[in-house]
Amino acid sequence: MTSINTSSSYIDTSNKLNQTYSQMSSGKRINSAADDAAGLAITTRFSSQVSGTQQAQRNGLDAKSLIETEDSALAQITNGIERLKELSVQQGNGILNDSDRAALSKEANQITDQINQVIEQSSFNGKDLFQQESSLQSLNFQLGDKAGDVVSLTANTTADPIKEGLDQLDFSTSDAGDNLTNLDAIQQVITERRTELGATSNRIDSSVEQLSNEEIQTQSARSRVEDADVAKLVSEMVVEQVKQQAQYAAQSQSNASAEDTLRLLS
Repeated sequence: MTSINTSSSYIDTSNKLNQTYSQMSSGKRINSAADDAAGLAITTRFSSQVSGTQQAQRNGLDAKSLIETEDSALAQITNGIERLKELSVQQGNGILNDSDRAALSKEANQITDQINQVIEQSSFNGKDLFQQESSLQSLNFQLGDKAGDVVSLTANTTADPIKEGLDQLDFSTSDAGDNLTNLDAIQQVITERRTELGATSNRIDSSVEQLSNEEIQTQSARSRVEDADVAKLVSEMVVEQVKQQAQYAAQSQSNASAEDTLRLLS
């Protein structure tokens, strides 16, 4: 009976040692449901939350990249508009002759073509940044793990008013009034859009920062539940190893006593 009890204790100690070795090698207290079923459920939920938070941050960074691309395109157009306004003021110079006005018109046409090219070619990941009134589509970015954690960027509708305003420019006369009025209207449309982009970008920055903090706190909470206390494991391992050696010695002694008894009986 003593031999059976010793053998059973030896097996239990070996199992505990194997569990300790597994925890030390992985650095985790929970490697399977058998280690801590409730703890595994908690860490699984935390891991899912961390993954969702990380993806939300990537969504936010993608949104930032799109906004920066669109803002850069609008900045190029703004530079062109400013040059056209300068040419319009120059147009009002009464001493210009027909050749001078023809040169102004030629440069204005080149700038207009460049602006139209920016509008037509600006895109991000295959999506046109300047949309037509007939096919408007807002862009939504999920920045959290809840249904309401969405930041929307309204469609860029500046293409039509920009093109319409440019089509009305006329540098063939000395009257610059209409040109300046049209260019001011275009500039106002661009400014309003860039202001909207800036506000949305700031909101995304705030959301991404909050997501980063949430990720850090969630990972910390998961670590407290899941990670192993190495110092404690080492102490437990030493204790179990001593117990195992003692049990092995007891088992050996028990086996030797049994053999002696059999020899006497024989």
